[in-house]
Amino acid sequence: MREVLPDDLADEVRGYLDDFGVSVAEDALDDLRASERRALTFRMPDGERVPIEGLYQPSFKTADLRRIEHGADDRLLLITDYVHPRSAEALRTAGVWYVDGPGNAHIRWPGLFVDVQGRKRPAGVGGAPRTRHRSTTLFTRKKSQVIAAILARPDLLREPFRTVAHCSGTSLGLVKTVIDDLAGMGFVEDGSGGRRPGDLDALLGLWAPSYAAQVPTPFGGEGTVAPVVPEGIELLLSGEQAVPELIVDGPTLTAYVDTDDREGLPTDLIRVNRWRRSETPNIRLRHKFWQDLPGIHEGAAPAPIVYADLIGANEGRQREAAGEVRARWIRSVESTIGSMRT
Repeated sequence: MREVLPDDLADEVRGYLDDFGVSVAEDALDDLRASERRALTFRMPDGERVPIEGLYQPSFKTADLRRIEHGADDRLLLITDYVHPRSAEALRTAGVWYVDGPGNAHIRWPGLFVDVQGRKRPAGVGGAPRTRHRSTTLFTRKKSQVIAAILARPDLLREPFRTVAHCSGTSLGLVKTVIDDLAGMGFVEDGSGGRRPGDLDALLGLWAPSYAAQVPTPFGGEGTVAPVVPEGIELLLSGEQAVPELIVDGPTLTAYVDTDDREGLPTDLIRVNRWRRSETPNIRLRHKFWQDLPGIHEGAAPAPIVYADLIGANEGRQREAAGEVRARWIRSVESTIGSMRT
């Protein structure tokens, strides 16, 4: 079986593309296998959608370029662990776009020119091992899921990485990368009893605006904010509907739904509530990515996610409620945090 693009590398690439102002569809890079092309769509900074092909090569040498069929009109993105400067020059000459693990990249399109060179090879990719390049994109979508889980359950820092991966809907490799990054920034500390949280309130303040800006919303529509939920569908409230004691008769609904199909939407839920897609939605449905995290109350998303969605609404009443949610969250986890620091 051909090697699959590792989750941590996929998330690094998404983060670099975000930095360049380029986005790809949710989960577009998941399960990309070595030497197999996959149709992708880039959304460029000006909003234009550009079809391309993605190709993963675990390691790339200049000689491999001969085996890549690439015509003058093709748009091909190579994803690899590391591109040597000599190979990078050959790829640029051939018109092949690329992004590697350390963040070297080349993308050329009308109105967009990306040419990042000189970043060193990561650990374990040829030559002597060295410290892995630390991504400056800590708050990419998948990494944000790991952080959300830790914020909702700080005790996860003492659990095996597989437990964190389960709770956050990510991979073992990505969990290790995120916790290493958080440790490097002082948000995770090592003590005699194991890992423990640093200033999680500060981490929440940094994480929430980024999460709110990038979380995918597969359905945006208009209709009732007091939904009927058909049997067999799990719907968890967030945003203003999750805090009715703070906001009465809020006009918007943000909710997370659990479906077997990661890409799919609960059509029964949409149909029974007669929701219609809209350019100015008051209904936003998102996929629930987490497992075994406590909700802010029964039937609602975890407190950090509710806080992030309130902040992301960019509306005065919701921002005021967000401050109270943040204060309550700190009080609710401070005993856990305190016990882990002793």
